[in-house]
Amino acid sequence: MNALCPHCNIVLDSLPQRKTKCSSCGKEIYVRTLPFNQQKLLLKQDDAYSLDVLKNIDITESEYKALLSSSSESKGLKDNVLKLLEKKGRLWEKVRLLYMLEDEEYFTYLQNFQRTQLLELKKQGIVKKVKILTARDDRTCEKCRALEGMAFTIDEAIEKMPLPVKCNNEEGWCRCVYTYEMK
Repeated sequence: MNALCPHCNIVLDSLPQRKTKCSSCGKEIYVRTLPFNQQKLLLKQDDAYSLDVLKNIDITESEYKALLSSSSESKGLKDNVLKLLEKKGRLWEKVRLLYMLEDEEYFTYLQNFQRTQLLELKKQGIVKKVKILTARDDRTCEKCRALEGMAFTIDEAIEKMPLPVKCNNEEGWCRCVYTYEMK
């Protein structure tokens, strides 16, 4: 069996034993070993991270095989792993994978979390205003810095949804939080 680059499908000189770059396209190739038969897989980053998440949940050999075979026929391993995690009720692992992959769906989870938190505060009726607090470090993006200290009523915050911010830095996701001014 030939070792193929998962990006450009060129035949590699040898089977890499760890992460390497393709000599043809220059993209990174991730190497993962299947737990049940020690088969080496050459993968793109998203697919490698997806398999990494599966190490922490109970998954059978037949489930692995089904994932791998259906991945070659459909969207890809990442999408199939996300479906499997949801089917197994492993939503925390799904959110973790989306975070690792910097997937747009993770931003939706962050938004829903903030909205739910604001609605719960409104329901309790004990908070007068919410105020934005940033991480205040060198990784804080300009969009977040502009929000530092801004105050909103609960209704304003729900309507405008200032948090989370789609940060424009390479450091990851928004780390801003609300502080509360009690009634």
